[in-house]
This record gives sequence, C-alpha cells and structure tokens, in this order.
Amino acid sequence: MKKLPEMAPRIAAALKGVTEALDAAGIDYALIGGLAVGVYGHERATKDIDLLISRQDIKKFAGEFVASDIDVIQGKHAGVRIDYIFPAKHEDFLDDSVPGGTNADGVAVVAPAPLIYMKLVAGRLRDQDDVIRLLRAGKIDLDKVRAYLEKHAPQLIDDFDSYATEAKLGDS
Repeated sequence: MKKLPEMAPRIAAALKGVTEALDAAGIDYALIGGLAVGVYGHERATKDIDLLISRQDIKKFAGEFVASDIDVIQGKHAGVRIDYIFPAKHEDFLDDSVPGGTNADGVAVVAPAPLIYMKLVAGRLRDQDDVIRLLRAGKIDLDKVRAYLEKHAPQLIDDFDSYATEAKLGDS
C-alpha cells in the first residue's frame, strides 16, 4: 500500500474529514493535485486538497440546483480549501479514474497516467514542474502514461516527451 505524503496537521485533518464524509455519502473520489503528486514520489508543500469526482456524482454531491456542465466546486473543511473537480464533458474518460487507481492510507488516489494528463492540461509552471519531478522520481511507467495520452490526448504527447527528456537530463 502506498503512503500519503507528509502534510500539515490541518491539511491531514481536513483530508480525513472530507474523505470520510464522501465515503459516508457513497460518493466516489480520487485524490489529485499536490497530495497525489506526493504519493508518487515528489513531495511538496500544498495549501489545499484537490479531489476528482465523477460527472455522474455531480447531483449526488451538489444537488439538483447545480448545472451539469460545472467543472469545479470550491469549499472549505476545517479552514482548508477543498477543490472538487469534475471532468469536463469532453473528458468523460476521466470518470474511469474515480475511484482512484491506488490507495494511500485509506484514501483513493488517481492513477499516475490521468494525474499527469491533468497536470499537462493545466499547464501552469507548478504543474509542469510536478510532471518533471514525478518522472524524475522514477516511479511512473512512462509507457503507460504515453499510451494513455495517445488514446485520450495525443496533442499532449510532444509536451510529455519534452518533460520526460528534461527529467532524464536532470538525472545526469
């Protein structure tokens, strides 16, 4: 079993509270974002918790008043910001990532390939750095990630290959 990364006590308490509430409500989720990156070998500080919720659970999660095309609902638990992320309609394949592909200390965590996909799509400097450091950690099967991208987002393969090369050069 994988372990969750070290985190501030208030983040740990919020993660425990939120995941227990989701489990009690029968809502599947997968941990994504900085905490998921830590599960796969690149621990870094984070101030929030990001959870992927399947599109079919939007109404169960937020009720009938929420439009079906919503992508993010932000909330707080124990003073910690929680981002509940719903796959965009054109990303229905991400629904297959919920519940997560692995378990870390009882928390469902998204598998590496969809995690890297989401980081590539976000495209922020932090996300680019996360991808490079994840690949550099050597715990990610590059062939599986590449196959995932070829199937779901071939337009991202050049970026992925570039980051994989950078990660490899960083190892030298």
